[in-house]
Order: sequence, then C-alpha cells, then structure tokens
Amino acid sequence: MRSKMLHARGWRRRGGNLIIKFIMNWLKENWFKLSLVIAVLVLGLSYIFYLKDKENNRKFEAQSIALQQAESKQKEYSADRKADCLVIYKTESDKWNNVVEWDYSDLEDTCTITYKESNPKSSFQCDEDFPTDAGFNSLWANYLCKDGRFEKEF
Repeated sequence: MRSKMLHARGWRRRGGNLIIKFIMNWLKENWFKLSLVIAVLVLGLSYIFYLKDKENNRKFEAQSIALQQAESKQKEYSADRKADCLVIYKTESDKWNNVVEWDYSDLEDTCTITYKESNPKSSFQCDEDFPTDAGFNSLWANYLCKDGRFEKEF
C-alpha cells in the first residue's frame, strides 16, 4: 500500500514538473509576444482611463459654468428686487411722513417697509393684540408694537 502511495505522489511531482517545464519553455519561446501583448493592454487601459478622466473634467466644467450662470442670475434678480424695494420705500415716503426704514430679504424675497405709529399702543394693548407665545412673527410684531412701529410687506 505504501509503495502505491509513493508512486502516486511521485507521479504528481513529475507531472507538476512537466507542467512547469512546459510553461517555462513556452515563456522562453514567446516572451517577446507576451511582453508586446502586456504593453498593448497597459497602453489601451491607460488611454481608456485618460478618456474617462477627460470626459469627467468636461462634465465638471459644464456644471461649474451652469452654477456660475445660475448664481449670476440670482444676484441680478436680487439686485433688481432690492432696487424695486427702494422705489417702493421712496414712493411710500412721499405718500406718508411716518416711514422709518426699508429692508429687502433675499431668503424670503420680500420688501419690508417700517412705519412709525402716530398713536402708539400701550404695552398692555400690544400684549393683547400680539401674544408673545404665538410664535416668532407674533413676538416680532409685539416688539414693534411696543416700540411704536409697524411693518408692511410688499
């Protein structure tokens, strides 16, 4: 039994050696062809990655230009609205003598004109009309009321 196992193991060793010898002989005969194939594959893959990178850069530049144009339009729109708000303020100032200030909010896209109250309310009346526990807008209106001012949005 033992001799059969040794014979089987030896056969595997000799068979493994034959395969390695075959591969080594093939490499000796075809090393130039193999090197050429590897070089072509490396160059081809490099070119493909170069093209992908070039396309990604082009897309990034296009997105960047589009973003800059959108920001430019937004700034232009805000500047126009701010100028409109100033015109409204001047018109209201010409109509009324109690106009105090104006403000344009980019976030809310609103023009707010603040007026001075001719007959300011008492602190008690302001607390009744604008309860401070009803949210920020009511709290702000309460503050303005106590200061003798009110706002109007356009």
